[in-house]
Amino acid sequence: ETGDEEYALVYVDNDNVPELFISGCCEAAGTIVCSYKNGKIVSEHLNRLYGASYIPKSGLIFNFNGNMGYYSANVYKLTGNGFNNIFYGEQQEHVIELENEEYDFEYKFFIGEEEVSEVEFLNGIAAVFDTSKSKDVSSGYVSYSKIKHQIKNF
Repeated sequence: ETGDEEYALVYVDNDNVPELFISGCCEAAGTIVCSYKNGKIVSEHLNRLYGASYIPKSGLIFNFNGNMGYYSANVYKLTGNGFNNIFYGEQQEHVIELENEEYDFEYKFFIGEEEVSEVEFLNGIAAVFDTSKSKDVSSGYVSYSKIKHQIKNF
């Protein structure tokens, strides 16, 4: 704990034990989500600090985040065995140089290794994660002292 981390307790799956999200001290540190399953702590590292959402009590977490033109989309399903990645895609941004020092952007989309259209990419996510039912994890972040209090009084 450096003082820059943020924490949130949320109910990702349908049991009575909340999951703990720990947002790192900087973007590159990312976020760790922890759960207690079958007598042990299981965790998953999420890319970057923000961009994680979940559907309460569904077991589903969506993380869309990236850096410098490369963005990954991951959907995880929390089960009794831990976090399983059920969707992986990428959005890549490429600069196209035009005349007179002008430029534009081209976007490419992938599901796994296969290049797909933007519509196919969005439909692939929608097939496993309904964003209209999701909540942003970062809206519930609190400080270290507050999360200690929340855990102690759980």
